[in-house]
Amino acid sequence: MKLDRAKYFVAFMTAAGLAVIAGLAVFLIVPALRDLADLSRKLIEAETEVQAQYANRRNLLSSIEKIQEIRLSMKDLASQFVPAGSELTFIESVEAVGERNAVEVRLRLVGEAAPGGEFRQGFEVSLNGAYENVFRAYAALESLPTLISIESFQIRGGDADAPDASTPIAVSLRGLIATPPQGL
Repeated sequence: MKLDRAKYFVAFMTAAGLAVIAGLAVFLIVPALRDLADLSRKLIEAETEVQAQYANRRNLLSSIEKIQEIRLSMKDLASQFVPAGSELTFIESVEAVGERNAVEVRLRLVGEAAPGGEFRQGFEVSLNGAYENVFRAYAALESLPTLISIESFQIRGGDADAPDASTPIAVSLRGLIATPPQGL
C-alpha cells in the first residue's frame, strides 16, 4: 500500500507540476509572446514610417533642386520677353539691327492683343534697303533674344529681271510680342 500511495503521490506531484507549468505558460509566457508580437508589429510600422519619411525628404530635396534649376531657367527666359512698359528696349534693339545692316527701319507698335492670350502687343516693321542688307537685317531680327511671332511678311520692289545684292527692296513684317508667363 505504501507503494500505491507513493505512486499516487508521484502522479499527483507530476500533475501538480504540469498544472503549474501550464499555469506559467498561460499566465506568463502567452502574454509575453503576445506583447512581443505587438512590439514586433509596432517596430515594423515604425520602420515603414521612417522609410516613408526618408523617401519624402529625398523627394523634397530633389524638388528643391529642381525649383532652383527652374528659377535659373526662368531668369534665362525672362530675357526673351518684353515686360509691359519696356517696349522702348525692343524698339531700340530693332533700330540697332537696322543700323548694323545699313537698312532703314520703321517700327510701329499697333493694338494690343486680347488679354490673357500668348501675345500682348502687336507691331509692324518696315525694312528698306539693298536686297542683301534687308535679308541680313531680317535674319538678325529673327535672332533677337525677344520672343516674337511674325504674322505676315511682304516683299515689295526690286528688279525681277536683274536681281542682285544692291537691288532696293522693302520688307514689311507684322507680328506680336509674346506675353511673359506668370511668375516672370
